[in-house]
Amino acid sequence: MTPQSPFPIDHIGIAVADLSEAIAHYTSVFGQGPDHLETLETQGVSVAFFTTPTASIELLAPFGDLSPMAKFLAHKGPGLHHIAYLVPQEQYLLEIKRLTDLGLQPLTPAPTLGAKGKQVQFFHPKSHLGVLMELCSYA
Repeated sequence: MTPQSPFPIDHIGIAVADLSEAIAHYTSVFGQGPDHLETLETQGVSVAFFTTPTASIELLAPFGDLSPMAKFLAHKGPGLHHIAYLVPQEQYLLEIKRLTDLGLQPLTPAPTLGAKGKQVQFFHPKSHLGVLMELCSYA
């Protein structure tokens, strides 16, 4: 039996310039529309989630002129933004500390509120082999 990672992938974040256009594309690919839409003004993004049998796809589009997502798109273009792992609430802070102790760099001093009411903590891609990592947990 193949060993499994202790934390499942919750969602994969994909940066898009136009959320309506991306929703139309993914709706045609999946044969159904998104199951969750939300704007996170404090993070400068509007998001749409498409749930699949194993994880969700989160489309992220800039909201507002100073959106970090607008900077990301200007620098890297549309595509993979992050991979998020779901951590049980009782292990969440311990896992953040464990990863920080391993040398991964959190982007914020403490978790923040993300989409769907989850706590989120992002780790800098430079400390994680070029991939932005998110740990999320339901509060």
